[in-house]
Amino acid sequence: MNARYLGAAMKAVTILLIGFSVKGQVEAPDLKHEASPIVEESAGEAGGSPYYRSPRSTFTTLLEVKKEAVEGEPEALEKALGCLDLSLTPPVSRQSVGKKAYYNLIQTIDRLEEVSLEQIPDETSDKEWVYRKRMVPMEEGSVPVEITLHRNAEGNWQFTPATINSIEYYFQFVKNRKVVKGIEEVVTYRDSLLSRFPFLGKKLLFFTVWQWVGLILVVFIAAVLERMLSRLAKRFIQKAFEKKNLKIAIPKSEVFLIPLRLLIYSGVLRFGLDWLFLPIKLINALQQASILLFTIGLVWMLLIAIDTISSYFAELAEKTENKFDDLLVPLLRKTSKLVTFFAAIIFLAESLWDNVAGILAGFGIGGLAVALAAKDTLANLFGSLTVLLDRPFQIGDWIHIDDIDGTVEEVGFRSTRVRTFYNSLITIPNNMLINTSIDNYGARRYRRFKAVLGIEYHTDPQKIEAFCEGIRQLIITQEATRKDYFHVYLNNLGHFSLEILLYVFFETPDWSAELVERHKLLVNILRLGKRMGVNFAFPTQTIHMSQADAPDSLIDIPQDTYLYGKQTARDVSASPITMKHARSGIKGSDFPDDVLG
Repeated sequence: MNARYLGAAMKAVTILLIGFSVKGQVEAPDLKHEASPIVEESAGEAGGSPYYRSPRSTFTTLLEVKKEAVEGEPEALEKALGCLDLSLTPPVSRQSVGKKAYYNLIQTIDRLEEVSLEQIPDETSDKEWVYRKRMVPMEEGSVPVEITLHRNAEGNWQFTPATINSIEYYFQFVKNRKVVKGIEEVVTYRDSLLSRFPFLGKKLLFFTVWQWVGLILVVFIAAVLERMLSRLAKRFIQKAFEKKNLKIAIPKSEVFLIPLRLLIYSGVLRFGLDWLFLPIKLINALQQASILLFTIGLVWMLLIAIDTISSYFAELAEKTENKFDDLLVPLLRKTSKLVTFFAAIIFLAESLWDNVAGILAGFGIGGLAVALAAKDTLANLFGSLTVLLDRPFQIGDWIHIDDIDGTVEEVGFRSTRVRTFYNSLITIPNNMLINTSIDNYGARRYRRFKAVLGIEYHTDPQKIEAFCEGIRQLIITQEATRKDYFHVYLNNLGHFSLEILLYVFFETPDWSAELVERHKLLVNILRLGKRMGVNFAFPTQTIHMSQADAPDSLIDIPQDTYLYGKQTARDVSASPITMKHARSGIKGSDFPDDVLG
């Protein structure tokens, strides 16, 4: 989306949100006493703050701090808001609604009469005390209004939620009256502005003229801040990327600016509502909407930041030989996103509802049932922690689990994904990894290669010995072979060939490199055999044909066969052609000095 169009759309949405939220604000207030907690104790029992211990104390506090509270002095404002039962107002809009309700309450009482505190009870056994209750005529008809106090669960006397809901209509009814003689009128910047420029107080559509002016000014301030901060953020992001030479998945810094604009507009709207002096219900709705948009923008920005930082560290991880960071980066990325979402939910819950801690504590009671229902999920989570801490394998390792054989592609909270050698993707629940043996071929330092080389039966024994020694030398000279342990020996007399055992290890990082080294060794063995005149055998059948008068080519064996065999064996042993000790590994650069034997 083009940034210019996005900014214009946000400005329009801000104005429309306020305009359409006004619909329904003229409805008569519900004066039924909603579920605000009231205790069943007698008035004589001690409880609560001394500022609000009785109806008289609350009225006294209300009137004593009115000038300082309306001007915004923090300590006075805190005492003033303590006079109001805002328990049914969402926490996010509690202060804004409280300020407006307190102002309306003070202005209404000052226009009704000079309060005689002696006539207000300092002790009462009642749960509620009514100062005023009546019907007032409005454009939409008669509306019930009241000024009533009740005792809350802490023992404090406060003006009821019904009072807060109806006081705006009560003030509209009496606002054209003058303040009762002898009472100092509380004047705000708004009152001074309207007294100088009366036309600003005229109603235009849903708002007065000065509220429309203020709304336009709020949107203008938001637009200016958005333009300034967006440029600064864009410049900072581009310089940071260029300095670090980042190659990230997000191609444009414009992506970062969208949630930034959302944060700016929702933040300015939230703090501009007090200045606009909008109706209480509208303030309540807009404060909740602004905190929701602010949270969405913040989460959006954090998710983009997590993806960007993860991409940066993933790029660094690719340059290291250790594969543990290849496993750790994706897991931390998912963990960070999960923590971000969880924190956002808690933040929104605390902003919109009371007693979130009690709700969370309630999960402790139902936690057992949840744990039983989610035992597999928890087992998978512990499995992922086991993989992370114990590190039985890493990303890219070739592993074998039960009947699964393949390369590890990804490790998540719930499962591990393995790419098989026929290119399918198998998902293994992490709880299997706790109780299953894992054969990690990728953790091998050496990769074993075993083969049987079959050569023809008529090959001369001296040539066989030389051929085996030549293969040993090929193993020694090849760079990727293990030099301290290997075997090359005539190992078996097969059905159709003399079988030479080739048992060697390659020091390679993966299977592809191992195949390259195998290929290299086998080609060199074929070249060696060709030069030495050693022919490799294959399954054959030989048919001997002879004539009846052909000379007997068999060796004459003396009649004493046992003596002949012993003597011939002694002659062969006396002239060996094989080294005395095993030639299965070198020390230094060659085999140790040895003798025939």
